[in-house]
Amino acid sequence: MSHLLQKYKDAGASLFKDQNSFYALLEVFKAMLTDRELSPVYLVVDVLDKCSEDRKEFISLILTTLTLSCKVKWLLSSCLEVDLLAKIKTSKTLVELDTERLRDPVKAYIKHKLNILKGKKGYNKAILDEISGIVHYRAGNTFLWVALAFKVLEQKHGQYAFRLISKMLSRLSDLY
Repeated sequence: MSHLLQKYKDAGASLFKDQNSFYALLEVFKAMLTDRELSPVYLVVDVLDKCSEDRKEFISLILTTLTLSCKVKWLLSSCLEVDLLAKIKTSKTLVELDTERLRDPVKAYIKHKLNILKGKKGYNKAILDEISGIVHYRAGNTFLWVALAFKVLEQKHGQYAFRLISKMLSRLSDLY
């Protein structure tokens, strides 16, 4: 707050009224990140690929913050088809998750969720086998899709399970 208050004292309410407000806030943000008393900061941006305006500037901001402080960590998500992070990949702090590496953990998660369904009404071996097949096929190694699918299934009788899971969108990007 001290960094923001100082800027506000200098500029007054006009700080937030014109096209320069973004740059004023950017300077405050940079000052905060260079503060020696800064605690570790975790910034999360989901669906970066949907950011169409000023995406290059935003990625530049991310790179700048990584050079200002080692206490800043970014968690960025983006569709695999879009290579937005080409510039960031040169950073030593980037950790990239490859969905192919997630295949076995997602399979284990599906198995765990199927075991939970075993005790629910209408979930016999045949239905669980059908659900297993379609969930493995449609999950795309995505924990979130599996979690959403089983959240729906856990609330329904097993006789409706295959129909419900078949109607679900198979890609998370289809949801938006």
